[in-house]
Amino acid sequence: MEPSEFAVQVRDLVYRVGGRTILDGLTFNVGRNSCLGVMGMSGTGKSTLLKNIMGLLRPTSGDVLINGQSIVGLSEQEMAPIRRKMGMCFQYAALFDSMTVAENVAFGLRRHQRLPEDEIRRRVSESLGRVGMEGTEALYPAELSGGMRKRVGIARALILEPELMLYDEPSAGLDPITAARLDGLIASLDRERGMTSIIVTHEVEELFALCDMVMMIHEGKIVALDTPQALRETSDPLVRQFVEGRADGPITV
Repeated sequence: MEPSEFAVQVRDLVYRVGGRTILDGLTFNVGRNSCLGVMGMSGTGKSTLLKNIMGLLRPTSGDVLINGQSIVGLSEQEMAPIRRKMGMCFQYAALFDSMTVAENVAFGLRRHQRLPEDEIRRRVSESLGRVGMEGTEALYPAELSGGMRKRVGIARALILEPELMLYDEPSAGLDPITAARLDGLIASLDRERGMTSIIVTHEVEELFALCDMVMMIHEGKIVALDTPQALRETSDPLVRQFVEGRADGPITV
């Protein structure tokens, strides 16, 4: 692959805070129209990695390139057009409690584009329809289940037509059936829209079902990066313990 064919390139990424190294020299690529899964124990830097890719955190050293352009050192004004091509689904949906579903979904659209109100309503309705949440425009987040809030969070990200979607623990806190439905939604959106996706979670089967490639981070370092099938069959004791969910092994809590 030529660099121009990568949606995301991470080069020797180091992130330290308070004297602690969270990310320690990460290097990897994410091809366009592909899905990368990131797994690992809680506290290993998975969410921190997403924030570095979004430009919400600035790395201590190293580089992050989006569509071939380095984002390290860019001002908020310079980041704005790049970030508009990204969608982020946060772990707890991060909806505004005081806003209706429609207002939440329209938030980014109103912030970044000047459109007539009827066009905003049309696009909000269309975006909610994509995630199976039509008819909920007048509801407030408190009136929604956890799975419904996650869907609204995805609708809010989709309304700006992102090229890159980042998911932070999309199924966290959901029952198995709701989680499976959400996974199906993510997979169908990727197929329909040809997006690049990065999914962060410790749910192994979720990643193996959704992603083309899966990366494992342990103690801030990449310890595995391969296809789901290869990771199922790996002899690496660290990866096998995590994939199989065993208490005994080199990973200690």
